[in-house]
Amino acid sequence: MRGSAMTSVLVRCGGLGSRLGPAGAQRQKTMLELDGTPLLELVLSQACPAVPAPAPIVLLTGHRARDVETAVPGWRHRIDQRIRAIRENAPGPAGVLGVAAQLPAPIVLVSGNVVLPYSLLLPRLLRQWDRDGRPVVAGSSRWCTSRHHTVDAHAGTVTSWHRWPHREGGRYELLDAYLLTTNVLDLMRHAPCAPISHTRALAALVPGGTVAFTEFSGDWLHVETLTDLTVTPSRKAVLCPQQS
Repeated sequence: MRGSAMTSVLVRCGGLGSRLGPAGAQRQKTMLELDGTPLLELVLSQACPAVPAPAPIVLLTGHRARDVETAVPGWRHRIDQRIRAIRENAPGPAGVLGVAAQLPAPIVLVSGNVVLPYSLLLPRLLRQWDRDGRPVVAGSSRWCTSRHHTVDAHAGTVTSWHRWPHREGGRYELLDAYLLTTNVLDLMRHAPCAPISHTRALAALVPGGTVAFTEFSGDWLHVETLTDLTVTPSRKAVLCPQQS
């Protein structure tokens, strides 16, 4: 049974918040605060309980890695002992693949500056993978940003993939939450122009019906600019739940 196999969680921490104004220009962008709590801490507080132990929880850091590493001991104490940071300065997919090679597959890949209730979403990805072993992407028809990919999906399968967002009805914007199976990682590693990104690898697999889809209808926040950190009190209640 696949559900009993080891799974890994890889959180991409990105780099400097250059689009986030003076407050983020010299800081690791995932360490910027929403309602007084770093974005990355909000992500971890939701994602860690959603993926059963002993699955490793790895933070992929590069620029300003020390900003993240300094916070890890506190998060290990307050959130989950499995959390650890790995520095990887190789850009883009090469960095992801370098760390992925050290982890059990499949890998749940999320972004440290995308805040959503992972405690609800990640179990869905794991259940869907458990059913048929396909890689899984998550999408929303409700919330839109300017830089995410969009897909068409039917009956739990991605049917077409769009590089830039298309806002026509029925298309879903991807949430930066992916479950990457070994065939995705292999394609990233061995494609003719490798290494390629996980999104390019997934898009290449879509025509064969081999990419699963799960819809998420709740709230989420992709922090791209400083104004994204100013959200309404009602959204803060969802995005920043009280932590014990």
